[in-house]
Amino acid sequence: MRRNSITLTVGRSVPDFTLSSIDGREHVLSSYRGQRVLIVFLRGTW
Repeated sequence: MRRNSITLTVGRSVPDFTLSSIDGREHVLSSYRGQRVLIVFLRGTW
């Protein structure tokens, strides 16, 4: 698993990234442009 660290600044755009959902679908941040997005990271042990 690749992990990158970036510093975010209020008012600046975040870099585009892709996340996989629990059902295996991939979601690209840029495909939600113009919409509100809430991303919740859960730390699971399953």
